[in-house]
Amino acid sequence: MRSEVSKMKGGRSSLGVVEYMRERALCKRRMGKTSAADVYRATAAQFYRFLDGRKCRLSGLNATMVSDFRGFLQNKGLKTNTVNSYLSSLRTVYHEACHEGLVRVRESPFEGMKLRREITRKRAMFPGVRHAVRGCGPPDAGEYSRQCLGLPKAQDECPDPRGVDERDAGDPPEICRSG
Repeated sequence: MRSEVSKMKGGRSSLGVVEYMRERALCKRRMGKTSAADVYRATAAQFYRFLDGRKCRLSGLNATMVSDFRGFLQNKGLKTNTVNSYLSSLRTVYHEACHEGLVRVRESPFEGMKLRREITRKRAMFPGVRHAVRGCGPPDAGEYSRQCLGLPKAQDECPDPRGVDERDAGDPPEICRSG
């Protein structure tokens, strides 16, 4: 059985944006790229809600519609990075359609669109986690206690936790504080 995409080859782009995104999500899932498939599926669902029952063909997607979709997502209270993820996925799928010959455009509806990542708040890590991230492996219980008490280390293979950036150091966890 031929897929919807293969039926549309040759420039007959009556396939809708949402249908094509769902088709691409299925392809990604079959290739084992489940994260991309999930984002494509979520983007298709948001775009479907944005269209509110109307159909938008691939060839009908334009810069105004992309801008309105961005506004729709922002008005829903979604964070900047989430909105950017949806727009990036829509752009990728649109360019895939162009590459497959499903859409012929003179100018991309995404021309000049800038997606700037918002810096997110970083969460503190416990000293044992910092050591694991640095590639030293988790310290044993005795070593962990010595670190919490500020005593010298038994081994010299891991970097000294007192030499870390102050932003990274923080207070020791509750279990290490003597009461």
